[in-house]
Amino acid sequence: MQPSFARAYDSVLRPHHNRALRFIVQNVLRACPTRADFFARIADGGDQAKLDGELEKWLAGLDGILTKMCAFYAENGHGNV
Repeated sequence: MQPSFARAYDSVLRPHHNRALRFIVQNVLRACPTRADFFARIADGGDQAKLDGELEKWLAGLDGILTKMCAFYAENGHGNV
């Protein structure tokens, strides 16, 4: 997960930060958990398959919301998303 967060920081926020803040962010990013550790923690000792099922439901709901928002923007001339 750290490489993803670092790339996102570098492309979005880094240009707006001074050297001191960049140094702090680099050290904070080193503390990011691995993907496996992150999912183990949010499962909180529970069944990983159950967590995967819940995440699938959440993502399906989010996809529905985004589909409706994109259609709304397109229909009302708010630009492409």
